[in-house]
Amino acid sequence: MPGARYGMIGRRQYPGSRIRHPSGQPFAEGPGEGMGITLRDLAAACGVDISTVSRALRDDPRVKAATRERVRIEAERLGYHPNLAARSLAHGRTRTVWFILASLQSQREQEPAQHASLQLRARGYDLLVALYHGDPDAYRRTLRRLSQGVTDGAIVLPGPQDETAAFKPLVERNYPLIFVDRHVEGLPIPVVTSRNAEGARELLRRCLRRGARSSVVLFGAGNPVEESRRDAALAHARKRGLPFVHGQVSPDILARLPEPIAFLASAQYTVQQFLAQHAMALQGRRMCFGVFDEWRGEPYPGDAAFVCVQDFAQMARVAVDQLLATIDGRRKLRAQKTEIPPAEYRTILPRFR
Repeated sequence: MPGARYGMIGRRQYPGSRIRHPSGQPFAEGPGEGMGITLRDLAAACGVDISTVSRALRDDPRVKAATRERVRIEAERLGYHPNLAARSLAHGRTRTVWFILASLQSQREQEPAQHASLQLRARGYDLLVALYHGDPDAYRRTLRRLSQGVTDGAIVLPGPQDETAAFKPLVERNYPLIFVDRHVEGLPIPVVTSRNAEGARELLRRCLRRGARSSVVLFGAGNPVEESRRDAALAHARKRGLPFVHGQVSPDILARLPEPIAFLASAQYTVQQFLAQHAMALQGRRMCFGVFDEWRGEPYPGDAAFVCVQDFAQMARVAVDQLLATIDGRRKLRAQKTEIPPAEYRTILPRFR
């Protein structure tokens, strides 16, 4: 028609065009732009049917990846934000919080979720656990769904992947978020964690009191918790003039370490994996261990195992308090680290020698 201006229909788009409602009227612009856009409008703008748009926004694998991406881009351009909670709740609140984490296999994953659930239930909220099983695509998809109003806020135990970009749209909206245990650096999102450096130093001290004359530091890299523990243990070893090794270790170096040897790690399985890899070099050597959270069974083949037990109950309590303050509008997202002292230290000694 003469004088008519069309936007994106199907895959065609004309520079400078304005997207129009199927009725022929343009969508709202300026302040509040996009508030009147419906799922039907978005489907018309993309040139697909409503069910396809609905599935694409839910990242349904039945919709081609290219189509899902095209729908997401168009929805963002038009300012369309599906709010699932507002469709069913008059006040737009779900009274739910998501706990996003890779798995529930370890104590440091299970306990924060359990304690957070109890804290939230006492405040009239339900905690829903969202597992991404170490899959980066599932992780990003879960984070995108937060903006759809499916929950009021989220507690996140981030994985090793650097997913800064996935968090930025949520940060820009001041979406209620808090990290537990670990955090993603460079984001204005608060984190509640343990006094990791203090715990690592105390584990080494206890090994020294047990008679250790050298140490193998097995804390790794890749996340702030491991790096904090590693740096504190290495600094304390240097301060005490203690021989130590870290990183790649040859059998010759292990053989020259004076014994007893202190092995420090975040988890028991890390110690046992190292011992298995270097069984020949360590055969018959005296040793003791320092780990976080738990040691199951005998401290074999060591003389003792020392355990720094993190206070997950207090970590969850503080995280829930801070998250609900953001949900209620009493605070904005900002980078803030809250460090919780360990709950206790335990000593595991051999029982059958």
